[in-house]
Amino acid sequence: MKDCEICRKHPRVSMDYRFLDSCGLQGKVIVCEWCRGLNDVAICEIIRDEKDPKEYYTMEGERND
Repeated sequence: MKDCEICRKHPRVSMDYRFLDSCGLQGKVIVCEWCRGLNDVAICEIIRDEKDPKEYYTMEGERND
């Protein structure tokens, strides 16, 4: 199975539509379960800084505690 087109770290599971000129995303993108629910700012950070999208879920959980 191929990797996610955004993070390139996790297996692809679904199709998403993103239009982010600054990140080079124009339309249909096949993503992992972790990138699928993230907002555009997080997606740009993942692409630019090569972050793991799982980090965003951990940080979100810590803020709510």
